[in-house]
Amino acid sequence: MWEAHGKTVSQTDLRFYSDFDVTGGQSGSPVFMTADDGSAYVCNILTSSASNSNGGTKINSFIFHYLNSFVTNHNYEHSVGSISPNEYRFADAYPTDSTTRTQYKDHYTNKKFHFQTVRYRTGYTHNEYIVMSCMRENVTEAFIEYKFDTPISKLTVQLSHWREKSVEWLDKNTGIAELQYFDNNNNKWNQKLDLLSDETALPRDRANPKTYTVVFEEPVTRIRFYEKANLPYFNDSNRGRICIGDITFYSKEGNI
Repeated sequence: MWEAHGKTVSQTDLRFYSDFDVTGGQSGSPVFMTADDGSAYVCNILTSSASNSNGGTKINSFIFHYLNSFVTNHNYEHSVGSISPNEYRFADAYPTDSTTRTQYKDHYTNKKFHFQTVRYRTGYTHNEYIVMSCMRENVTEAFIEYKFDTPISKLTVQLSHWREKSVEWLDKNTGIAELQYFDNNNNKWNQKLDLLSDETALPRDRANPKTYTVVFEEPVTRIRFYEKANLPYFNDSNRGRICIGDITFYSKEGNI
């Protein structure tokens, strides 16, 4: 609720002394220090104040390991990075070739988290979104699969239909669209989020996508966005389109 700024005026082996202004009730607060690269980290714990300086217990090796002993049995979830549609470097097309369907392509998030994709009838369309289209002449399916070296425990993703149902024709009566995860134990894809359900309420205006948070009960190494039309569609126009926007991936660590 409160913060104060200042600088360190002196230190001992066990304590830092600083000149920022504090008051009763703030004891136990973290004191942050700014590193040369601009990042901040906790360097001591506020414990006392005086007229010309205040003191804090240094987080030395002993204190760090003491604090860490309380939390090492917990899993801590953290973002391993985000990726935007333009960063995949996909072409403005809906590929159906065997290369994009079977040969994994490498990607990195803004935090250098590595993952791979294969895809079918899915591309970076009109410089807007990653778009799946499962309806066209001789086409009833579309997907993009993500494979991770490090298992993910959660993701947030922007999703929407391309346009209204009267144009796209895809709903729960004409097909399926799901976020799925791969069950390694049973060697099959399982539904995680039904993109066409009333509860999901996928927007029909791609200019206003909705951000969904998806939590996996157990960390997963493969997910995919998948859609399939129930009946053939005899037209040379792309339909059944669903947009995938920014995605942020999260992983868990067992120690801080």
